[in-house]
Amino acid sequence: MTVSAPVELPGMSRAGSKQKDITRLIVATSIGNALEWYDIAVYGYFAVYISKAFFPSNDPTTSLLLTFGTFGLSFLVRPIGGVVLGAYADRYGRKASLMVSIVLMTVGTLALALTPAYETIGILAPKQDSPVRQVFLHQKLRVILSIGALAISTAINYLIVYMPTYAVKTLNLPPTVGFAATFAAGIALTFLTPIAGMISDKVGRTTHMIAVNLLLLFSIYPAFLLLTRNPTPTVIVVAVLWLATLKSLYYGPLAALMSELFPAATRGTGLGLGYNIGVTLFGGMGPVIMASLGGIAFIGDLAPGYYLTLVCAVSLFALVVIRKNFRSLVRRAEER
Repeated sequence: MTVSAPVELPGMSRAGSKQKDITRLIVATSIGNALEWYDIAVYGYFAVYISKAFFPSNDPTTSLLLTFGTFGLSFLVRPIGGVVLGAYADRYGRKASLMVSIVLMTVGTLALALTPAYETIGILAPKQDSPVRQVFLHQKLRVILSIGALAISTAINYLIVYMPTYAVKTLNLPPTVGFAATFAAGIALTFLTPIAGMISDKVGRTTHMIAVNLLLLFSIYPAFLLLTRNPTPTVIVVAVLWLATLKSLYYGPLAALMSELFPAATRGTGLGLGYNIGVTLFGGMGPVIMASLGGIAFIGDLAPGYYLTLVCAVSLFALVVIRKNFRSLVRRAEER
């Protein structure tokens, strides 16, 4: 009996190799993103304890404001990093830029672990590269629209980071409740985000994102009204899980939408600038803004609801403008 080798059809090995490359890319990107969010998540989870340990004050609110203010200040340098690494990506490739950013994050994390005191260190290196000039001279509207589209997504991210503090200080619940709500939100983000991306590929980016944005707009305030009127563990977990579900559906196509706003030659620079300004304004400063609003008598416990509703309206406006001008923006991007 003769045993013949399996027949390899033309293109099979090439398709298998391409699939392996895609899998490797997804894994590498996921690891890099996880490294970015690790420090942020840890700081947010333990904000109450950090405020007591490093920002002691007779007024607990002042301690929290100092804690989250320090958190927000660290984001002011992000736009600079976005421009520098974005320009580097446009010149030397996305993979090279990603590797540099991962190394820098690792070094920064090690430095924080070994440094006995908190300091803010920013290295400002002016860049006169062509991608930077193009973005600042000719693509300011694209940057503004990308910031607007990102706003509600990043604001909800940092609401999730703020939730353990909100549960303890505002709702007078055990810390474990806030952690459980945050964990449930993380599960939703992990599994629903890629599904949202696939849906948007079929129905269109702006159609999908505007629909989800409207659901958010009409869900945020009632969710926090329910939380403050009935602050039970079940209610807080369900409310945060619902907001995280909508955030996942919104976030899925966001990166693709933002990248399509910029031509290939300046995509890294434009995305880096828009993303980091958006995260700084609406994300990093979100917890300190919500904590500050909570001190206003007529806002009080509903501060996150008011803040997120306003940010949601900003994103909706940006999406409507993008939808109205989307084809012309993409066409001009391709021409450049």
